[in-house]
Amino acid sequence: MLSSKIIEEYKESMKKLLTGKILEENVLFMLTESIMNNESTIVKVLAENLISTPKNSLEHKRTKLFLERIYRKLDNYRIAINKYKEENDILKNILEIEEIDDIKIPPLFLALNLVSKNEYRINGIKIDGSLERIKRQMNIENKRKIIENKIDRKVIKMEKKENNDIHIQNNVESKIMDFNILFPELQCKKCGLRFSSMNKSSFGAHLDEHKRKERAKSELKCLSRGLFCKESVFNEQVKNDRISQFTNPLKNLEEDIKPTKIVTRKKYVNCNICMEYIDVQWDDDEDDWVILDAVEIKEGEYSHRKCVF
Repeated sequence: MLSSKIIEEYKESMKKLLTGKILEENVLFMLTESIMNNESTIVKVLAENLISTPKNSLEHKRTKLFLERIYRKLDNYRIAINKYKEENDILKNILEIEEIDDIKIPPLFLALNLVSKNEYRINGIKIDGSLERIKRQMNIENKRKIIENKIDRKVIKMEKKENNDIHIQNNVESKIMDFNILFPELQCKKCGLRFSSMNKSSFGAHLDEHKRKERAKSELKCLSRGLFCKESVFNEQVKNDRISQFTNPLKNLEEDIKPTKIVTRKKYVNCNICMEYIDVQWDDDEDDWVILDAVEIKEGEYSHRKCVF
């Protein structure tokens, strides 16, 4: 009888085979082939695995395929399996191994008169026996390859389906609702218009347009008149005001103002209105850094002369 340690080792190898490790099948087959005079115990272990697993499961198909393999290749196990099938109707209904005898012997065997010999090799497997045995063995090998190919294709399909299901379940990105998907990132604080982060130049031009309009509005002169004035003064004042709409009185003032030099300690100065750099140069007469063509709005803040006027 087999020791419990060998049986446990055999069961562990069988579990590895059922998890899908292809190399474990060859190791398990060699272990099965090495165990002699205890075929009934091994067949019982395999039969219990076959009966305990669902019929359509991958484990059931792999166990059945392994049983068919040892049934076709090992004579002593074939006898043990047939005996177990006679004693257990459940295994008889599950394990149905068909054999087809219509496979033709290759002409090379007949031409070389190898059929009459007691030893042959088909697909690297040693065959002993008659012509009928050779035909049966060739048929078994062909059918085994067909079954293995079908099972391999089904295993690949099942693994692909499982991977797709896992990817769909773990796709966390599809569950995140980000408002940036619907709206661009940059938003104008004055009018609410939005711009893409890839189009920052358009966003900057849009802000400059707002500043230009605000500067134009601030330059408009309001129409006004004195209180309790005479009619002639009122008409004359309106007439003068209408003229002033088309002539900018600040224009002459701008021409009269000459560029002034403003001494500063800063080497880099920005305009307080357009936020662009103001030209700062070294003046030998002043022996210091001076700001050219600028106006000091208040202490420490400067603007271009054109931006102010």
